[in-house]
Amino acid sequence: MSNNIYFYSFGLSDKRGTYSFSSQGPNSMISDSGSSKIHVDSLDNFLPKNTTPFFIKMDIEGSEEKALSGAKTIIA
Repeated sequence: MSNNIYFYSFGLSDKRGTYSFSSQGPNSMISDSGSSKIHVDSLDNFLPKNTTPFFIKMDIEGSEEKALSGAKTIIA
């Protein structure tokens, strides 16, 4: 494996926060009635300034708009 590939265990959004997450069955999703808590942050908050990622892989299923909004600076 390459030395410049990193994995982080938090969700992507447009800002830092915590969401309730339902992972019952095959349809996991953010839900007010979810029993699990997940931490989220934006790439603009998380990545060091002047970072220029070459490739960003996201498997978000419904939160694409928030994740892209939270990555405006690094994408530009």
